[in-house]
Amino acid sequence: MYRVLFAEDELLVRLGLKNAIRWSDYDMEVVGEADNGITALELFEELRPDVLITDIKMGGMDGYELIKRVRDIDGSCAVVIISCLDDFETLRRMMGYCIIGYILKASMTLEEIGDVLNRTRQYLVNVRRQQNVQEENKEEKRENALRNYLCSVTGPEENIRWMSDWGLPLENLRTLIILSLREADEKKINELGMKLVRQLLCQSFPEAVCVQTGSTELTVICTVEGEAAEEQLLKFDNAVNNLLDVTFGKKKMRLSREHSVWESYQALRQEKEAVWEEDPLMEKAVRFMEDNHGKQITLQEITDYLCISTSYFSSQFKKNTGKSFVEYLNDIRLEKVLGELRYSREKIAYIAERHGFRNQEYFTRFFKKKMGISPVKWRQQHFGKDGGSRI
Repeated sequence: MYRVLFAEDELLVRLGLKNAIRWSDYDMEVVGEADNGITALELFEELRPDVLITDIKMGGMDGYELIKRVRDIDGSCAVVIISCLDDFETLRRMMGYCIIGYILKASMTLEEIGDVLNRTRQYLVNVRRQQNVQEENKEEKRENALRNYLCSVTGPEENIRWMSDWGLPLENLRTLIILSLREADEKKINELGMKLVRQLLCQSFPEAVCVQTGSTELTVICTVEGEAAEEQLLKFDNAVNNLLDVTFGKKKMRLSREHSVWESYQALRQEKEAVWEEDPLMEKAVRFMEDNHGKQITLQEITDYLCISTSYFSSQFKKNTGKSFVEYLNDIRLEKVLGELRYSREKIAYIAERHGFRNQEYFTRFFKKKMGISPVKWRQQHFGKDGGSRI
């Protein structure tokens, strides 16, 4: 049975949840209750529960501070927040502490609570919460061996213990990837947040070796290459962007028999001027806009397609292109219109509409602003010419 600790200052809420829920249905039992954060921390240190269910606003020590202190003690216990705060920013701020669920007191139902507890139980199963200490120590030693190998100052022999420990023959390894948190995002994430990032990386690359090689650096040694590796990197980017709103720069190298894994890692890491790849999400966004420029696509539609938030997309797109989503889309449309005006005698209104400009008055104003003259005059000057003005 998984052990549950309650931290809730409202007696009626605490008793109501304790008595209304059939905890055994979720393989759980309540082993402790606290009406303030200080008592909750003391009980946590004494009982070492598997699940902490806590309010945010409490006397003595608030829930945010309690969760930070708990994570210093136990990195894998499940944390569920129950609060009257409908505050996304508060939730996002605590995402790095691996929050399993967030329940609002004002609208909670037994069905909703049941869903959260089911997710909590599945999380505990996934992280093998009840594994013994020897297994945990074995995992830690395995990662330390690989980390020491990669970060060694002098070149170690390639035939080392870490390969057999990870069960990956040397001949199966194809690609080395180094991921480094971009400088602008370093203040957004802490040590526990990096542990969560590593978990997401392991989920994206299930048949690979993933290890943290620096405070904000992770290394992947995988058996895939080319498009397969790109797809798994995109899956990782989506997960990290959605949960933590941060971006990792990536460098890749194809492994070869001529160089050891250590030599490849050192060469990739010690480049004086790292050439980081463009953000694959933004590249995917541009392709989507080019393929659908004739439709009335919205910001929400493109962010749903990319599976990221609108705020994150807007900031990243502006940073990558120097333009807003609307500006960039209209420039694509205008470029298509210019291409047709050079050879087509079709009505300008039809051409503009075909490429996404539904409002003719808006199109004319936009065209004059960009090109300096009206669409009619521009066609007269450039009709039949291959080159001409560009936007």
